[in-house]
Amino acid sequence: MCAVTELIFNKGLATIGIYSIKIADITHWNPIVQVLIMFVLQDFFEYVAHVILHRVNFLWEFHKIHHAQEELSVPSTRHFHWVEMIVFKPLLYFPFAMIGYSVIDYFLFQITVQNIWGFFTHMNIKVKWGFLNYIVNTPETHAWHHAKNVPNKYGVNFASILVIWDLLFKQFYKPTDKTPILGVSDQKSMPTSFIGQQMHPFKKLFRF
Repeated sequence: MCAVTELIFNKGLATIGIYSIKIADITHWNPIVQVLIMFVLQDFFEYVAHVILHRVNFLWEFHKIHHAQEELSVPSTRHFHWVEMIVFKPLLYFPFAMIGYSVIDYFLFQITVQNIWGFFTHMNIKVKWGFLNYIVNTPETHAWHHAKNVPNKYGVNFASILVIWDLLFKQFYKPTDKTPILGVSDQKSMPTSFIGQQMHPFKKLFRF
């Protein structure tokens, strides 16, 4: 499957005259240095892609399915619309392709780092994480990302792991005098069934 994905990716670029986006090859560098570079690049591009999903109205209608949950738990990580993955994941592969990695390398990094952390941040546990909230994304800060009672209409706390991106771009939010109310602003119009939620963005965008 990974090989097919990489083939489609490369063929797609070739149709617009781009035969390689590699600008460097770090695959022979020290493994520790490689992992650090991969981690920071992946985390930053996860952040950028996440912001785009919230800022672009067309994409938000699909990403909204993930936010239409009024309670979070570990399975919440896998509650999303399939269209989101078509946009989200190819964008995240770009930095890996630029420094010499294959789709398989990218896939392995995803399932061992980003996905595991995603399960952690969606855990429904009432724990105060203190200073860690300002270093890494936690269930406490991520709950505010899923809240609708926030000061920014596009959302807050977009980081996947490193909170530095939210701090740098002034999107970090963790009030001490409020409790997050989960869901979306038009919660009442959101279907509750799986099929209904998968069809909802198309019906809203194309009015059928």
